Amino acid sequence: MSNYKYLVFSDVHFGHRRTPTDFIISNLNKIFDKHKRWKRDLDIIFIAGDLYDRRLDMSSPEAVASIAFMLKLIKYCSKYRIKLRILEGTPDHDWRQASLFSTLIDKGRYDVDYKYIDVLSIEHMNDLNIDILYIPDKWDTPDNTYEQVENLLRENGLSKVDLVIMHGQFHYQLPVTLSSSHNESDYIRITRGLIHAGHIHRHSVHKSIVVEGSFDRLAHNEEEPKGLLETTVVDNTYNWKFIENTGAKVYRTVVVDSSDIEEIEKTVTDAVSKVPRDSYIRFKVTQGSPLPSIIKTLRKSHPGYYLDYIYDTDKIEETSGDKTLISTRIEPSVSIQIGPDNIKRLLLDRIVLEKGEQAVFNDELKSVL
Repeated sequence: MSNYKYLVFSDVHFGHRRTPTDFIISNLNKIFDKHKRWKRDLDIIFIAGDLYDRRLDMSSPEAVASIAFMLKLIKYCSKYRIKLRILEGTPDHDWRQASLFSTLIDKGRYDVDYKYIDVLSIEHMNDLNIDILYIPDKWDTPDNTYEQVENLLRENGLSKVDLVIMHGQFHYQLPVTLSSSHNESDYIRITRGLIHAGHIHRHSVHKSIVVEGSFDRLAHNEEEPKGLLETTVVDNTYNWKFIENTGAKVYRTVVVDSSDIEEIEKTVTDAVSKVPRDSYIRFKVTQGSPLPSIIKTLRKSHPGYYLDYIYDTDKIEETSGDKTLISTRIEPSVSIQIGPDNIKRLLLDRIVLEKGEQAVFNDELKSVL
């Protein structure tokens, strides 16, 4: 096996309704511009699913910006001889839109080592002499998927792979065990190196599983640092580091204990002064707080910020039986189809766990399309 370096990032969510696509792309450009050494020492870039948040009208500004980003990444990989691998993510997010990379490369006749992966498969990279297992989201049930993985290993004469790039969740990442979660011990057992999984937006580490989390911040309940992973492999030793996207969109929760309106207004003003415009701030209050009654006034006095509130469910008396989270988030009116693939995400976006937890559309783009 050769020595090599790779990046992995996922859950970019172009087309997100709150964190704008051009904002995300700007942060991607900044992180690549900052790490100029990648031009000379990077071997592979993996995007591990959910490049998109929803199906986009290809004439929309978000779609145009995302295509321009694709072209820029293609040219980057072509110029600096970097392999590019794109994994299909959650069906109701990606909608196979990342496959447009293939069209852009073919029509533009770019010389780039590229693969778009939408099936369970193992790739052997001859020049690096490594085997990589790819698992798209919702390929099958976790048990059936792992059975097929074992069959693939036998068919390829392998007992282990060097890397796993997947989109899905492991048991350890969630407070409860779900039937849709993969068994981490199965994949640790068949992997020499690291396992990277998109889907859960929080960066985490469990033994040889290193989850990158989402590249940018997309909601409350994921206020932790965002970014991507850089891994250097030398003599079978995997040295990874989390590279933070320091410009990630701000979603911040501020606890408001006071019932005095002047103190509340001071707390709100102080919170707003510490974050950039277009940030999302929600205030956690107890029942009886006057903040909800003055939230409209607070919004008017702090234009350019998204202000919201929730009730602190831990402080609601058990005798009341009321554990409802109340949110006054203002969002565009959109039609969302609810189904088994997205109902959990839609619900999690609106609840709190009880215990805690621009791009340029230039002539080159026109000619390619």
